[in-house]
Amino acid sequence: MKLGTEISTDVLIIGGGFAGLWAAIKAADSGVKNIIIVDKGFVGKTSMSKFSAGAMFCIFPEDLGLSAENYSNYLKEIIKVTEGVFDPKFFHHIAKTTYARLKDLEQYGIEFQKLALSYAIQIVSRLKFKIVKIVLKSLINGLVKRENKQNDSLMDLKILTNLLSGRKSGRYVRLPNRGVRFARYLIFPRLKGTNLTGGEAIVKALLKQAKKRKVKIFNKIFITNLLKARDSTKIAGAIGFNRISGEFFIFKAKAVVLAASNNSFQGNYVCTQATTGSSYKLAYDIGATLRNMEFLFMNTGSPKWGFEGTGPLCQAGARFKNKYDVPFMERYEPELKDKADVASLVRAMALEVKKGNGPPIYLDCTEVDDVFRLFIYEMGGWMPLNLRKLQKLNIHPLVEKNIWMPTLQNMMGGIVTDEHYQSSIPGLFVAGDCQSAGITSLNGMSSAHCHVSGALAGEAVAKYVKEVQQIQIDYEEIEQLKKNLFQSLNRDSGITPNELLVKIQKLLFPYDIMIIKHKERLEAALRKIKQYKHQDFPNLYVKDFHGLVRFKEIENMLLCAELFLKASLMRTESRREHYREDYPERDDDNWLKWICVRKNEENNEPIFYTTEMEIDKLYFN
Repeated sequence: MKLGTEISTDVLIIGGGFAGLWAAIKAADSGVKNIIIVDKGFVGKTSMSKFSAGAMFCIFPEDLGLSAENYSNYLKEIIKVTEGVFDPKFFHHIAKTTYARLKDLEQYGIEFQKLALSYAIQIVSRLKFKIVKIVLKSLINGLVKRENKQNDSLMDLKILTNLLSGRKSGRYVRLPNRGVRFARYLIFPRLKGTNLTGGEAIVKALLKQAKKRKVKIFNKIFITNLLKARDSTKIAGAIGFNRISGEFFIFKAKAVVLAASNNSFQGNYVCTQATTGSSYKLAYDIGATLRNMEFLFMNTGSPKWGFEGTGPLCQAGARFKNKYDVPFMERYEPELKDKADVASLVRAMALEVKKGNGPPIYLDCTEVDDVFRLFIYEMGGWMPLNLRKLQKLNIHPLVEKNIWMPTLQNMMGGIVTDEHYQSSIPGLFVAGDCQSAGITSLNGMSSAHCHVSGALAGEAVAKYVKEVQQIQIDYEEIEQLKKNLFQSLNRDSGITPNELLVKIQKLLFPYDIMIIKHKERLEAALRKIKQYKHQDFPNLYVKDFHGLVRFKEIENMLLCAELFLKASLMRTESRREHYREDYPERDDDNWLKWICVRKNEENNEPIFYTTEMEIDKLYFN
């Protein structure tokens, strides 16, 4: 009896965002002829990459020059802002290749924002000539007010923006990150000849290049398991099913590139519904090592509508206020105040609530700089469209005070790889946000991570497959995995995956679990997660193949929740996004370490251990 549709390839790439597309392009450029990208949605259309603003952290050759000191300054800054939890090997790749990726993108038709007349205007506006500043601000302010009244017309704004910027000449716009001098990022990518901006423009350009190289695309395929070779530890492919028809697929591959993003527990940050931990579960089940699972990237946003860009808003003059309308950031960050990094903002919001000063918490944008209000309409992606729709509902985020709250964007852990982006499983390469580069919330770093790791993983996997013969798969194992997969379709009662998801979210999302941690609360939450895992999950039932996808996503998120809680208990200190109320101080003497985890093959339980961070402790002096 036929098990399913069997397809052979040299390289199988799981995930169709920035990282997966780069891996396909560079593997093809390195000589691989048979490449497949598989995605649970549509390659290049449903990934987190498409919904991003597309900002890109980039180091230019002139930034480093011939001086080792310049390189050291960059590295010191990133280690400082991440409090050590950043892999120097990955920074070397960032320093060495981000500019090359920028040049590739430009060759593919992407243009990042450049300065022309705006550069001169910015210089003048910094001077003490108040009349110049008043005239400039009056012009911009008048246009913004006019736009607020005439929602359907942005003609004046577009004319002024075009006057102030240039795509073909001038200097790149390179914005500074919070609290650092050297770490700058590029903004506003556009695809020449189209109206596409942001991440949507970049994935469109990359997808065109992948298709040009005859990369095969498989959409709507949910991958459930990676496969090892029948007689070795090497990777052999993957299995999955079509989320519409249920057709079962067996992908035989010499190598796999896992580029399926991270996990958000389908939280309340905008555009994160598709990130459900598939990459973590696939790697964990096959025996690969994960690390940094105690760190979550908590951003901020509205509880009623999507918004991306709180950090830039605060840089432009927005202020956080408690329920008594009192600004509070100066009590927590006396120097940077509301311009502090997002981890500090989120922690302060939670502490205000703990003190009884909220909810609600407000973000007051009445003093936001007018120039920012103007340029946010050019930022790319979905945000300008979102703002126009909100204005039609008489909501004006850039000029009003609105209720604001912490929002979970994603887990910051990832799969451990070597310098060639190969995991501990031979033939399993990892790229993008599911690869462990260390934690960072620097603007543009996530995109840079995807561009760099995707391209380098593609080049490395090409070298690997040239030395590997076609690997034999274990059909008996596949038959059992298929049986286990579809057995939930035979149940006609129980709770639905969405009902269990709500229980998981209600358990994890309170501020005193995700933001302000304590041993007793973490242990209580862990007991609940184990109950959901052993009692609720076995009783889930689904009605169709779309429900089966939800079933597998819940399984992924239960694993992620367990790893998050256990790693959070293990790290008995506070560092960046990990804040322990019972261990409020950073402990560099004992905790300049990675927390790693892998599956115990004997009982399927996680094994946690630590490894030393590969950094010089002098960077902390």
